[in-house]
Amino acid sequence: GELHTERKILNFNNIHLMLDKNLYLGTVDYELEIEYQVEFEKDAFRTIEMIEEALICGRILNCKGEFVIRVGSNKNKSERFFERTISRINEVQNANNFN
Repeated sequence: GELHTERKILNFNNIHLMLDKNLYLGTVDYELEIEYQVEFEKDAFRTIEMIEEALICGRILNCKGEFVIRVGSNKNKSERFFERTISRINEVQNANNFN
């Protein structure tokens, strides 16, 4: 299988936001990366709060704090891709074992 990523980059106030749309094995997922220099950490967290508020208004998140809980806790796109690949291989093997 292949992993294809489409990336949009926004740069403002010394903060770099990258929104990735990942396509692999019939799956589409999204990943938001935020990069900043340590001296701009307060600005970066304000940006995260603004994004969180927008996601709550759009009913993507339920409450304040939910977005920050997810920050840094998810697997990266390569890990998700390989997990999905292994899952597909196991599905095919299980199907073949029943035949």
